[in-house]
Amino acid sequence: MGTIGCTNELYNIMMSGKPLTFVLFVLCVAMLTIINFSSCDKLSEEVNISDIPGYYFENHYLDNRVNAINSAIAECSGGCETFFWITDMHWEPALNTRKSPLLIKYIASKTGVNKILNGGDTGNSQVICENAIAQLKNAIGSNRVYTVTGNHEIVDASRYELPFNRVADELRGHNDDIVYGDRDKSYFYFDDKSSKTRYIGLSSFGLYIKNECEPCYTEEQLTWFKNIALDVESGWTIVVFSHALYNVNCDTDHIYTAPSGANDFIETIDNYKGNGTIACVLIGHSHRDRVHIGSTGIPYIISACDRYSPYNNDINVDRIPGTTSEQHFEVVIIDKSKRSIKLFAIGGKSRDGYDDDLGNEVDVRIVSY
Repeated sequence: MGTIGCTNELYNIMMSGKPLTFVLFVLCVAMLTIINFSSCDKLSEEVNISDIPGYYFENHYLDNRVNAINSAIAECSGGCETFFWITDMHWEPALNTRKSPLLIKYIASKTGVNKILNGGDTGNSQVICENAIAQLKNAIGSNRVYTVTGNHEIVDASRYELPFNRVADELRGHNDDIVYGDRDKSYFYFDDKSSKTRYIGLSSFGLYIKNECEPCYTEEQLTWFKNIALDVESGWTIVVFSHALYNVNCDTDHIYTAPSGANDFIETIDNYKGNGTIACVLIGHSHRDRVHIGSTGIPYIISACDRYSPYNNDINVDRIPGTTSEQHFEVVIIDKSKRSIKLFAIGGKSRDGYDDDLGNEVDVRIVSY
């Protein structure tokens, strides 16, 4: 008996007035609810590059991307910081996003890029799928997957538990180098001491009211950000990433700030006068590419989503499942001496527009800071 048949048959029996079958009906519906809202079909945690579809190798697409990344790394005259940046996977294993861990593993093995920043909305709707994080960890060959929370994860966490606890357990990757700023593990930083780089992950969902987690950059997080997270020694580089700060309206293409409290963080970033240098702020959520240069020259870089369907109307670059354009993430290279950032698009191209300008479709975005 299929699940729809199960529901219909028990519903009909229930309407006949038999009390025992009503109990069975309730149990069946409860089981369906658990399946629909708490489970996720999982792929194996193992990621095998032999599973990469052949079209990624046609016309040497993937190897050309690898060669371009390696050339950019070699051209760094001073300190060079590299990482993968992926956001809005909205993970469901049957969809296009399952290809991204395969490609990350291949590129990591050919370039030495060894960590992943994840911009949130890793799971989809009520489902938090830790399988996505397990696949990313396997792809990078370590626990170095660092995730900020998006609205889709928080929808789940705020319904079932105290905010962020389950998200932290399943999505943080259990890295012992993360320094959390609060007991709910919603915002954090970690250091790459060898390259003197601090990464700060901000939470755009920090206000817990009436059993719901509201979008908000709180005063507590702002105090931590100013006094602790941004406190680095001279010569350090800072990378900030968050799910939402600047955003792009998918109907008008206008850029705007949100949620509540975002402007206070933007003002703090733009007016930073500490010992370090803020190279960039990376942002997801909008499913679109855009760059905004802050009042003091710090770039806020918004990146398109990795998942295609059903968000294709939100994406400002054509993405075709079954081709190399089906998903999208970026390899980021920060050249500290040239104060230049290169974001290499993997899969679908990026748009290099600033503010309300869409810009052109490109293989790499180049932004100065």
